[in-house]
Amino acid sequence: PNPIVPPPKIINGRPLLFFRTYVGAAAKATQLGLMDTDGLLRVMQAAQDMLAPVPKTSDKWIDLQRDIQEAQKTLGQDSLR
Repeated sequence: PNPIVPPPKIINGRPLLFFRTYVGAAAKATQLGLMDTDGLLRVMQAAQDMLAPVPKTSDKWIDLQRDIQEAQKTLGQDSLR
C-alpha cells in the first residue's frame, strides 16, 4: 500500500528528491538550507490541520506521521548547529 520513496539523485549537479507529503518535502528543504525551521513547523501544523477530518486510520495519516518523525529529527539536528 505504501510504495517505497526512491532515494535522492543528482541530475546535472542538482539534487532530485522524492517525498510522500508536504511535510516530507519541507523537511528535505530544511535539511538543504532552502527553508528555515519556522517554515517547517508551519508546514507540519498546516498538514495536520488539513487532515483533521480524515480518519486517523487512513494511510494518509500513516504517511504524515512518518514524515513528521523525519521532520522532528531535522528540527533536532538544527538545534545542534
